[in-house]
Amino acid sequence: MEPVNCFFNERFIADGKPVIVNLHKKHEKDGVKYPGNTPVSNIKIGIPRSKYAKKVHSVGRAIKIVALIMSIFFFLYGYTSRINYIVVMLLIAGTILLGGILCYVFYRYLEVKSKYSGTNQFPGIKEYESKGYHIGFHPLFSTGPFEYLYKFYRLIF
Repeated sequence: MEPVNCFFNERFIADGKPVIVNLHKKHEKDGVKYPGNTPVSNIKIGIPRSKYAKKVHSVGRAIKIVALIMSIFFFLYGYTSRINYIVVMLLIAGTILLGGILCYVFYRYLEVKSKYSGTNQFPGIKEYESKGYHIGFHPLFSTGPFEYLYKFYRLIF
């Protein structure tokens, strides 16, 4: 069997743990879409990844988590001190933005695709999305009221 190349950096062989992506599709009952207990089809797709890309993704996740923790620290510090709230919000936004920029530059420098944006480019994901599937394990979290929280979760982890 021929070895498979890593999707996130094609210079390496996919010898690491694959990225598992959950996809779901809501089904209609008698042609009517129900918001509640709609039957859902779930599919898991593994995207081939090398050990190198896994390490890079782990470091990128650590960068984003440190930025998030620092922004929480700024929030708590601003909540307990007499600093202007606008300054605190700018510190929080700047910290999260700086973490994202550092992670982006890190990925670009090491020529590794991001897990967040790279999964949408994988041919298997594109194929299922053309059939009406959405990324996420359940419609409530990925297309419902928690959609933006789920996207933020995917962006960080």
